[in-house]
Amino acid sequence: MNILNDLLDSLNVDAPVRSVLVGAHWTVVCSRTCGLAATLLPDHSHGAASLRDVGRLHTKTARELAEYARSEDLLEASVGVAAINSLLDVDESRAVEINAVEVLIERGRGKNVALIGHFPFIPKLRPAVGRLFVIEQRPAEGEYPAEAAAELIPQADVVAITSSALINHTLDGLLDLCRPAALVMTLGPSTPLSPVLFRCRVDIISGTRVVDEAAVLRTVGQGATFRQVEGVKLLTFFHANPDPHPTQARSNHVELDQIRSPKYAASSHLHLEQTQKSGNIGSCIQNAPHFIYRMAELSATPNTAISLRLPPPASVQGANPFSSFTAYPAHAFSARRRKSRKRWGFA
Repeated sequence: MNILNDLLDSLNVDAPVRSVLVGAHWTVVCSRTCGLAATLLPDHSHGAASLRDVGRLHTKTARELAEYARSEDLLEASVGVAAINSLLDVDESRAVEINAVEVLIERGRGKNVALIGHFPFIPKLRPAVGRLFVIEQRPAEGEYPAEAAAELIPQADVVAITSSALINHTLDGLLDLCRPAALVMTLGPSTPLSPVLFRCRVDIISGTRVVDEAAVLRTVGQGATFRQVEGVKLLTFFHANPDPHPTQARSNHVELDQIRSPKYAASSHLHLEQTQKSGNIGSCIQNAPHFIYRMAELSATPNTAISLRLPPPASVQGANPFSSFTAYPAHAFSARRRKSRKRWGFA
């Protein structure tokens, strides 16, 4: 439970609990904000699972409820993870509002993808990637049982892990199975939107932020599946350096001002600037097969950048570098930005 311990240690605030709701599919804890987690139940007969201090959970602090995440009881751990999520200070300006499946489609094209957990987007994802291994505790047809993880995950170029693995305490073990060069994502409404995960082998964090507490409580309380939950938005955070060879990647980064050099094609420069101003992620992906999602680059705010992969500039004299270029705005290298990036654990 190293990741769980790190998350709990990172909570430097506490808040009174305003409400706790354990729904059929989702658990909600409202304190500093409103946190979600999957409702997991042990494989027992009806009524066998019990929850400590039921009826008095709202009298505890959120930090006290967060300790429930350590419990071996799945229902208690669900409450604990929801409490953790209710205490996190999330900087939404560093996030992209994009569905995790769109990221997986782009990053998994032509590659082996391991998806741990059953998600409704599987029919959309399967034809878009090279090979898809779906690993699930209760596998459906065409899926693999949990016991296959040790064999399949090391074969994957991209590994996407349900954040419910934090609740059942299997996340650390699953991450250990990922090969060093693999791109690793955690996804699902239980995902803590915390930079702690970036320090624990995760490259992309995709989760949910509650924007309408009343709507979430109403729909979750009436048994909503996630697609039926109202009052939430999807956020994805990208590690600033997801490449498997960070030293080499950094040596190829070029600031935006350098794009204006005559050695780069003017048409590419214009398209880069237009994409930057409009935040048009789709057109950039369509024209740049090696598009690199980055948290800082793709937030739809002024003066952000896009990022494409490029050999050192000297090797592309006279070539059109658009499909292989890495660009950052000058402000990304200011002392203020460096300090902010360091706070989030970015190298």
